[in-house]
Amino acid sequence: MKNLITKIGLLGLTLMFMLACGVSCKGEKYTFEINLEKGTVLKQKILFESKSTQDVMGQKMESIITMTSEMSLDVKDFEDNVYTINMKFDALKMDMKMAGISLSFDSNTTETKARGQNMSPIFRAMINIPFEVKINKKGKVFSITGFENITAAMLDAMSELDENTKNIMTQQIGNSYSEETMKSTLEQSFSYFPENETAVGDSWKKDMDINIMNTAIKTSMNITLEKVVDNVASLKAEGTIKTDRDIVQNMNGIETKTSLTGNQTMNLQVDPKTGWVISGKMQQSLTGETNAMGMKIPITTVNTTTIKGE
Repeated sequence: MKNLITKIGLLGLTLMFMLACGVSCKGEKYTFEINLEKGTVLKQKILFESKSTQDVMGQKMESIITMTSEMSLDVKDFEDNVYTINMKFDALKMDMKMAGISLSFDSNTTETKARGQNMSPIFRAMINIPFEVKINKKGKVFSITGFENITAAMLDAMSELDENTKNIMTQQIGNSYSEETMKSTLEQSFSYFPENETAVGDSWKKDMDINIMNTAIKTSMNITLEKVVDNVASLKAEGTIKTDRDIVQNMNGIETKTSLTGNQTMNLQVDPKTGWVISGKMQQSLTGETNAMGMKIPITTVNTTTIKGE
């Protein structure tokens, strides 16, 4: 009887251990890459929030920018290890709070032309216009074509604005929704791909040069495959981030230069069969300074990106 109880106890512990480990106990290897069938239509929603605080002569000035992008991706072809994907924006929204002023712009508007400081019609003009992306199985974007149609629609929506306001809005929106920014966004979505087969517990390093809002950025991350349970791979990463060079802006004729450096963390849930991000969150904490008219202004920025895929 004692031996039977011992065996049952050991069996119970073994089952508990297997459940806790999921598939990680099998030492299975995973090849992370894009593996999509022709005709597949995917959805992705990205929420980006940036909170910045500047210390101007002892006075704290805070700004918050929140951008929401909903996109569709239609897999049209796969040839010579390269996917052809048609993409389009389904919905766009931006909320801004700075200097005591709150502004909100949403593509869900019935207006067709921008007036005053209202950018909602510009966002409305950008949705449902397809552009083509060519990307390989490891997430390398080779080309984006057709994005000029979105730019043309933006300019048409701004046709009734004065030139000064048009230039300001073109810079504000163009930096956030440009061909270069879209390329960086897509490559970041697959930047976790390791070069070799990977087992639970394995780690690898990824260095990237990206462009966000017309800003050249260098990132370095150490990524670990933590577990794979119910066909969902959980990845965790941490690393560093810094502006590759000064961010130069011209505001009302005053040139400003900003440099930032800091740390970032990332948690992703990925379908290991398709390489598609099911959900994820990335946070970047940066500090630095802005130089304007010989005055150095300390700045702190926290960026949070949340991804939801279907």
